[in-house]
Amino acid sequence: MLEPDARARMRRGRVRTALGRFFDPYRVHSTVLDGLADVCRFHEGYDGKDVVLSGAVSRRSTRCVFLFRGYVAMHPLTGTARLWRGRSFFGTSHVWQEGAMDLENPQVVTRGPVTALSLPGRALHQVISHEPTLGMTLLRMSFEQQQIMEDVYGASNDAPLVRVAGLLDYLAIDRPVIAMADDGRRVMTSRHKKAITGPTQTDIADALGMGRATVEKALATLRKEGALKPTPPGQRKNRYYEIADEERLKLIAMGITPV
Repeated sequence: MLEPDARARMRRGRVRTALGRFFDPYRVHSTVLDGLADVCRFHEGYDGKDVVLSGAVSRRSTRCVFLFRGYVAMHPLTGTARLWRGRSFFGTSHVWQEGAMDLENPQVVTRGPVTALSLPGRALHQVISHEPTLGMTLLRMSFEQQQIMEDVYGASNDAPLVRVAGLLDYLAIDRPVIAMADDGRRVMTSRHKKAITGPTQTDIADALGMGRATVEKALATLRKEGALKPTPPGQRKNRYYEIADEERLKLIAMGITPV
């Protein structure tokens, strides 16, 4: 059995590694990540139940969240719930001045397996006060997410099929193909596929402001058009979506009818 100090070092090492991978595209200095690692909580895995990473119980979010892998449903205090994929940040109000932007303090709930880190808003504000470059990085991420918000969720006048295709195109990520070895073990291959695991059809409907029946019809059409694969045996139909033809899906998301 590991001693408490050894467990703490192991936990901090996992947190530091996840932070490094999360911020890798932004070249955040290692000393900044070291400071964050001391105050972050690590979230990983999935036991069949979704977890609240940050609760919007008041106009001051209890925790800020760095989502590295997986999906979350983000519920603002007012407005529509949204679905987000990995490498997203939640807690903009704590970047420069705690509590300055009320509507940026959402409830964040996992949808399926995730790798994420969370920390108190005050702790993040304190780190940023000593390392303003981190605040600039997080603001840059927030601007990028705002652009995704406009591209994916802003076109409310488009047909339901177009909007569902656009959301699936955003959410889909590369996943390794798992195969059965001769001895019966499941092994990871060098092949990849694009798929979404976690959000339900109700999540998609809520995120797009549609009825579930409308989303079900759009998904059925996407499968019929060859953009989505039929759900394989053993997978939960309402939580798994595999892309069969990425180019076709993108064309439908643009409102173009493929030939």
